Amino acid sequence: MALGTETVAGVENGNQEAVAMGYRAKAVADKTLALGFDAVANNENSVALGSNAETRAFTQVDGTKAINGLKYKEFSGIADGVVSVGKTAHEKQIINVAPGKISQESTDAINGSQLYAATIVLGNVATSVKDNLGGNAAIDENGNITFTDIGGTGKDTIQEAIAFNKGNIETNTANINGNRTAIATKADKNADNLSVDDVNAWTTKLNDEADLATPKGKLVTDTQVKAALDTKLETSDIKSSDKTVGITTAAGNVDLRVNLDNTSLTKNGNGVIGIKDGGVTTAKIADGNVTKAKLADEVTTILDKVGTGAIETANHNTVTGDVVKTYVDGKVATINTEVTNLGDTVNTLGDTITHVGKTSKETVKADNGSGINVVTTPATNEKGAIFTLSLDEDEVKALAGTTNLDTTYLKTDGSNV
Repeated sequence: MALGTETVAGVENGNQEAVAMGYRAKAVADKTLALGFDAVANNENSVALGSNAETRAFTQVDGTKAINGLKYKEFSGIADGVVSVGKTAHEKQIINVAPGKISQESTDAINGSQLYAATIVLGNVATSVKDNLGGNAAIDENGNITFTDIGGTGKDTIQEAIAFNKGNIETNTANINGNRTAIATKADKNADNLSVDDVNAWTTKLNDEADLATPKGKLVTDTQVKAALDTKLETSDIKSSDKTVGITTAAGNVDLRVNLDNTSLTKNGNGVIGIKDGGVTTAKIADGNVTKAKLADEVTTILDKVGTGAIETANHNTVTGDVVKTYVDGKVATINTEVTNLGDTVNTLGDTITHVGKTSKETVKADNGSGINVVTTPATNEKGAIFTLSLDEDEVKALAGTTNLDTTYLKTDGSNV
């Protein structure tokens, strides 16, 4: 049956049971349907549905199909014809298709949502596989899972990584088996059974970075200690260049002592050093320095030089009692004793007899620092004034103490010895 302008149905080759509907629609094979503008059904038991739809021979698919090395099999259904909704360059989408039954026997069409669900599941499987493999495992855009440097082996495939580790395991196993005795021996090591090599190895390790100059809590060797001590002061380094101090060493101790000759210098039982009687003389200390040689010389004693001073200006030497008496007697001899009418007492040292309502023929005075005291007894009707002269002991001592013995003579207080 043909319905439409230039429509053909069952004409060629005497085909039967053909239906063509639409402008230039053609159903030219047995049991065919061509529906629509330029729709053509050329193959038996086929349908050309819609404008420009065109059929072709079906492809029979057996129960097994290999894709990318995977076999898909046990498909249901046997092809007997085709249904076409377009042709090359005029393809059409089949839309609004309900989900088809998914089962081993189903021959229903599968819609997009069902395919999407399947791809989500496959994606999850691929991701979980990658994550479980870990390391540098990755999935490319085509779903391929790849590896690099698996487990730090430098290998990019599981087989290579396993082979690499297998070789290491075998080698290490052989080493362990061959060193069982050594391992057992090392496990039994303690301070009592260490070998020389063990001691050297431990010493080197424990001594690493040890430094006596900047301690770090490390162990040091006797070599390091000796090197440090070699730069320190030894007992043999302690010396007395002028021999005045004696030095002895015993058991690492140093004993220092002053050399005594028991002639000039002595030492008592408590170790106190003193000067022996007669051991110090002026000649021995003439230049101000007391030495053993000077103290040992037989020279005139310092006491022989005491009392050689004179009572005169700029003379600071000590004087004897005879010198003082002679000086005082000379002063007294110059005093005119014919002094009368004195009613007052003359003050000591340096005072001048003054007129106090009476007349004195003479004035008696003593120089400051001379060590002479002058006492005046007032005149009476029977006789004139009496002048009594005496030595001031303290001033005489002071006078004698200022004699010049800084470099040659000894002071009375011995302060310059």
